[in-house]
Amino acid sequence: MAETVRLTTPGASGCRETVVLCLVRAHVRATYAPGEFLQPVAAIAQQLRLPHNAVRQAIRRLDTLGEVAICRPRVRLVLGPGQVHPHDLSLIEAVRARIRTGRYDRGQALPTGLLGEEFALRPEHVHRACRHLLNQGLLRKDAAGPYGPAYYVV
Repeated sequence: MAETVRLTTPGASGCRETVVLCLVRAHVRATYAPGEFLQPVAAIAQQLRLPHNAVRQAIRRLDTLGEVAICRPRVRLVLGPGQVHPHDLSLIEAVRARIRTGRYDRGQALPTGLLGEEFALRPEHVHRACRHLLNQGLLRKDAAGPYGPAYYVV
C-alpha cells in the first residue's frame, strides 16, 4: 500500500493548506480538461497520497476560486479560464439586467450582502461572481470608494 503524505507540522496549518491547494490544483490542471468531471475526492486523495479531508477542502477552495464547480455533493466539474460558475449565472444576469434598466445607477455600491441572500450564495461566492462583472467592465472594485470598500457600478 502506498504511503500517505503526513501534513502534521505544528503551527503550520495555513502553509499546509496552501501546499495541498497547489498540489490539487496542479493535479486537476494536468489531468482534466475544462468541462470534464473530477474523480471522487477519495480517488484524488489516494493518487496524490494526501489526506481525504485536506483534498476535499482544497477542492472546495478551488470551487470558491472558480476553477472547479461543485454542482451537487458528488459532482465536480472543471471550469475553463473565464468560464462562469454554474451557481453564479443567475446573479450575474440579474446584476446585468439591473444595471441595464437603471435599478443600479452609475457609481452605486453593489449590495453584495443582499445579493448573497437573494441568490443563496456565501460572500466568497458573490465575490467570485463579481469577478466576471469586473472583467466585463460593468463593475469596478474600489477599496476607498465613497461608500467604503465595495464593488461599484461603472
